[in-house]
Amino acid sequence: MSSPLIPNNFPLAKRRIIIAVVSLAGIIVTLTMFVWSWQESLKEYRERFYYDTATRTGLIVDYSRGQLQDLDALKRFIEGKGNIDEQSFRAFVKPMLDRKGVQAVEWIPVVPADKRVNLEASSAHRGKGAFRITERASGGSLIPATKRDVYYPVYYVEPLQGNEKAVGFDLGSNPQRLEAISVSIRNSQPQATSRITLVQEEGKQFGFLVFDPVYISGELKGFVLEVFRAGDMLDNAIKPSSTKNLTTILSDITSPETNILLATWANAIPSTAVDTLSLTSYFFPLLTLDHVIEFAGRKWDITVSATPAYLKESASNSFIIILPFGLLLTLLLTLYLNGLLSVDFRIV
Repeated sequence: MSSPLIPNNFPLAKRRIIIAVVSLAGIIVTLTMFVWSWQESLKEYRERFYYDTATRTGLIVDYSRGQLQDLDALKRFIEGKGNIDEQSFRAFVKPMLDRKGVQAVEWIPVVPADKRVNLEASSAHRGKGAFRITERASGGSLIPATKRDVYYPVYYVEPLQGNEKAVGFDLGSNPQRLEAISVSIRNSQPQATSRITLVQEEGKQFGFLVFDPVYISGELKGFVLEVFRAGDMLDNAIKPSSTKNLTTILSDITSPETNILLATWANAIPSTAVDTLSLTSYFFPLLTLDHVIEFAGRKWDITVSATPAYLKESASNSFIIILPFGLLLTLLLTLYLNGLLSVDFRIV
């Protein structure tokens, strides 16, 4: 006497339904695991990008605050002494320059028109030859400054080497510089200019200045001034995170839209890291994040963007193996089940 384990000649229609159900279940489980794993990897990638972006933005914020603190310290030093001579000025600003990123630190006296001649003549005792208050001509050359009520010439500048052209230049002769001077006086606070071309600039970088007014016995005597090449400043600010392949754009959004770009920084991306057509790029976006900060009376926007190299080193695509592995496993299970249901099993 025998008893069937599986009915002999299992109906074809039922066999197909069972196989279809098993196959569909396998596909659904595979896709569910694939999507879940992808979303987890995407979440980790975003969190890492946000962390790296916050780190880079924090470096720029700390750097800019540090520069303003240095300028304030110089201002208080001059106010405390009641005057400033070249030797004292040089000694005080040396640590500021050692911290890198600053093109120059300057002392800008307020010179009424009736004291111009005396100031220009007084340079003889400084042993540096003739001192002339100058301005930039339409062709770009420096010429004697035209008559105006007040002059704001560069009197001391450190380091002098590389900044010789700035000595004597009347910062009030330029509308952007004069605007910053006026706002600084009105608010008694540090004030940055919009982007400018520095008098001493020989490359293609944009620059900007930060004025801080100095009052002695209630009278405005002049300004301490920091001069920045924006590209050099940005490079020095983010140096601790320079190994991250994150493009960084610094913009002055206080300025008109056509004049906002200050500097762009991009890491030297190894050729082996660039692969925009890799599978990873189809599943992960190149993220971008903006952060607006206040700096010396202006608003700056820091835009940090992921590059293909950053994406490759930061995003894990190990989840991709789930799809072929799961589908293959489903296929093998389907074939096995089909064969099993096609065999006549009996117990004797």
